[in-house]
Amino acid sequence: MQAELMKQQYELIKGSRAVLLDYCGTISPENLSRIKPSFGPGSISYLLGHISNCYLFWIAETCLKREVTYIDYQQLPSFPEQRKLFVFIDQMMYEFFTWIDNERPISIQFNAGEFEGKASALELFTHATTHEFHHKGQILTLSRQLGYTPADTDIMR
Repeated sequence: MQAELMKQQYELIKGSRAVLLDYCGTISPENLSRIKPSFGPGSISYLLGHISNCYLFWIAETCLKREVTYIDYQQLPSFPEQRKLFVFIDQMMYEFFTWIDNERPISIQFNAGEFEGKASALELFTHATTHEFHHKGQILTLSRQLGYTPADTDIMR
């Protein structure tokens, strides 16, 4: 039951992400990689990579115990390559939903740097997806600062 609700929610998230990625496809490569000091080291490309890395760490590596290759912030991939990574993330998320249905107990132990803890599948899902929405907002704000008019990426649009 829990996995089914998360799948439904993830479909909504994917729809919002598709609008964001289509919108990012209209931004010039120069502006995708342009760093604005108000966003720390971040550019739009950096933020997309950061979103991907969060899913890779929490879902693929920590939960599913997959060996993953993270986005290198020093050599960010092209936008089409980053977009393909989200296809992989979608596949991994559906594997995660299957894992939820089949694994017991639905709680993992993790060590993220200096922080150690325990989390449920719902907490991991919520963390990764709200993290994406947080940075999606930054991407839209950053694009506005670069002179673009952001797309409406809300779930209810």
